[in-house]
Amino acid sequence: MQEATPGADWMRPWIAFAAVHLPQGTEGYGRIAAAWRAQRPKGLFAPPLGKVETLQGTGLFVANTILGSGDCLSPTFFSWQPGGRPLVIGDPQLPLSLCSRDGSWGRFALVLGQPAYLATGRLNHHSLDEVMFIAPWRAGKWARPCPVSIRFRYQYPVKLRYCGSNGALCRAARKVAPVLARRYHAYSVAQLDAFNAGYSIIKFRLRAVLTVEERVLVDRARRIAEATAESRHAPAWIPSAIPAYFSFFPLRLEHRLYLGAATGEGRSWAARWILPHGRWSSGVGGNPSKGGSEFFLFSAPHAHAVRLVPLAVFSMHWRVQGVRSIEARDDRTG
Repeated sequence: MQEATPGADWMRPWIAFAAVHLPQGTEGYGRIAAAWRAQRPKGLFAPPLGKVETLQGTGLFVANTILGSGDCLSPTFFSWQPGGRPLVIGDPQLPLSLCSRDGSWGRFALVLGQPAYLATGRLNHHSLDEVMFIAPWRAGKWARPCPVSIRFRYQYPVKLRYCGSNGALCRAARKVAPVLARRYHAYSVAQLDAFNAGYSIIKFRLRAVLTVEERVLVDRARRIAEATAESRHAPAWIPSAIPAYFSFFPLRLEHRLYLGAATGEGRSWAARWILPHGRWSSGVGGNPSKGGSEFFLFSAPHAHAVRLVPLAVFSMHWRVQGVRSIEARDDRTG
């Protein structure tokens, strides 16, 4: 599971990811594939060969395989000129594993016009900010990797998709929504890291400390949602997935306590199993654009409530607006 990162676009023209994939059947692919097979230890299981890539005009080639449950990239590097024999060359000494489940990967690039190999990873666990380790190819060998930290500016646009009879309440919730969008985005990134590392679900909290009343409210909302899904004969896995699909939290607006819920990209469709049908749901519970989530505002369910009553629904999005800073050093804070 890997999140796309925006560095390839924002680093032009300083860095160009200019690798060419060699089609099977070409001389270059055949020569590199044969050399790759020849250097594999005899008698051991050989993973399938993936893409063979080159930086045109450099004589540099890489044969890629994917290994393990972490979807880890295992590159083997060659130098080759037509008419000669491919030669295995050493790997660049990169300080991170190239595993997509950790959000890391490697590829050829031209850096200020010079050939290099780049390893890209996450700078921290709260954003898409990147750290790149750039290993230049100089005088027939890989030079020491140079770390470059890239931080981005983000936007968090919010759109009102449904408002009940209380317009003032919807406007109050609209003011809170951008803050919620930022914090839920950070939470989603942290949850992705936890999932990739094999950890359990992280609970989302808009505030760090909840009162007893607020904790009871959140627990009650979760039970109501699960019971509603069961009563509607949802697939058996839906009720157990509700804690992962919906983050319930208390929200005080206009001096009253309400219930909020957020759900991430590709999960809002599950709302149809736990929420009442009607005019409010028109256009809601679909799939917001990439990078989007949904924010539901409910009345606070009382002790004997059997359903959640929606008062407003917002779509929340995040996107990279531009580069905030680029630093040629490694300052990961993960």
